[in-house]
Amino acid sequence: MRARLVVNPSSGTDRARSLLPAINERLRTLVTELDITITVDADDTARAAARAVEERCDAVYVAGGDGTLNAAVRGLLDRAGSAPSLPVGVIPLGTGNDFAKALGLGEDADTALEALLAPRVIRVDVGMLNGRPFVNTSAGGFVADVSDAVTEGLKDATGKLAYVIGGARALLRSGPFSGSLVVQGAESAPAGCVGSVRLQV
Repeated sequence: MRARLVVNPSSGTDRARSLLPAINERLRTLVTELDITITVDADDTARAAARAVEERCDAVYVAGGDGTLNAAVRGLLDRAGSAPSLPVGVIPLGTGNDFAKALGLGEDADTALEALLAPRVIRVDVGMLNGRPFVNTSAGGFVADVSDAVTEGLKDATGKLAYVIGGARALLRSGPFSGSLVVQGAESAPAGCVGSVRLQV
């Protein structure tokens, strides 16, 4: 079995660098050949995931946060279309790790790695907003303002507290707004979805 591990070294509080040896050791008990890519930004992450499709890997593992996972899914969909055939293993290293928590993996990398040693594959929906695919959530208004306020530097300096600080900053600047949502259905997926991706959990 061949797999690619895509690592965002700046996810969370830069935990990836210190955890990489343990992640490498655990995953090599599952796969015979493991290619590791350390990424520098979201586009690099998308390209690394796309290469996993091109090189006919059997799985791709994503070590990072929600943004890293979204970038990897974008790369998979760019190469494989609406239903990538290779599963994605999630190793939560971000600050929030909302998607991993929604899957019941929590936010502990060791726990997620243990789950990957006895993997089960589930299918999750992929949404599309302004031409960009995403898993987890898409938000606007106050939530989006908080996301903008929570910079990488703030997360590095304060960890999870960054969301409280970012929320307070956004609250001071927020005001009422109005908007509309138009959802187009597709025959192959529920309304608002462009496809699905298989996740190893």
